[in-house]
Amino acid sequence: MAAGKSVVYDTNFNFFADRQKMRDIATRNGAETVLLWITLPKQIAKQRAVNSGRSRNGYEVSMTDEQFESIVAKLEPPSENEKYIKIDGLKLDRREVLSLVSP
Repeated sequence: MAAGKSVVYDTNFNFFADRQKMRDIATRNGAETVLLWITLPKQIAKQRAVNSGRSRNGYEVSMTDEQFESIVAKLEPPSENEKYIKIDGLKLDRREVLSLVSP
C-alpha cells in the first residue's frame, strides 16, 4: 500500500470496528478503502456454512447451528457513511463483479 499498489484484503469484515482498523491503516498509507459486501439470504448462507464439510485453502470449513446464529446475531452491515459495493451472492458473476470494482 505504501508503495502505491492496490491491496485486496480477503476476509470477513462483519464488524464496524474491524473495518475501521483497515480504513485507518489505509489512511495512514495514503490509500482509500472500498468494502465488497456480499449478501445472501440467511437460509442459503446457513446451508453453505453449517456442517458443509467444504474445504478452503486446505482447511475444512464447517460450523454448528449455534456458531452460525451467534455470528448472524452480531453482524454489523455497512453504514451509509462507509464506502462499499453491495453484491448479490446469488448472482455472483465474475464479469459483473469486475465491472463494479473497476474505475
